[in-house]
Amino acid sequence: MSFHFYRKPMIASATALANLLKKYECYGENLVYPENEEELYETAIANTTLITSALTRIRTAVENVQEKVNKMEDQYSNAKKSDQKDLISELHEIDKESQYSQHLASAEEFIHTLEGQLTDAKVNLGRAQRKLKLPSPSGGIENASIHSTNGSNWSYYLAKAPWL
Repeated sequence: MSFHFYRKPMIASATALANLLKKYECYGENLVYPENEEELYETAIANTTLITSALTRIRTAVENVQEKVNKMEDQYSNAKKSDQKDLISELHEIDKESQYSQHLASAEEFIHTLEGQLTDAKVNLGRAQRKLKLPSPSGGIENASIHSTNGSNWSYYLAKAPWL
């Protein structure tokens, strides 16, 4: 038994996640909102759209990595006790090469940061809409869910991984 077939896909997925985190890094910085209501409105709409998109892409990448981790975990659980020691060693090698556990932890932390930024953008959007006397769309941007649809908590999976 071996994780040979998981090595390259895991490295590719973990690298893709790391690249997304780097690409959207600037979204985690404090965003500046103008005082002018019209500019505030435009900025808040743009930030809401961009942050929502970043969250979606990062969550998709996290799910992709986590899916591979789950498959390896299942294979480990179903392996004979005599094979599990070799599998753990191989998992350590894969994690060392791909740094997937670090990337998953960084992604979870960054998702929380982006959710905070998204909340700020929505608050500023609502403020601009009130000042400009614009109707707020029902079920629109303010009511959009910022949480993952499956409610997964990646730190839970990392904590129960026997090889980490």
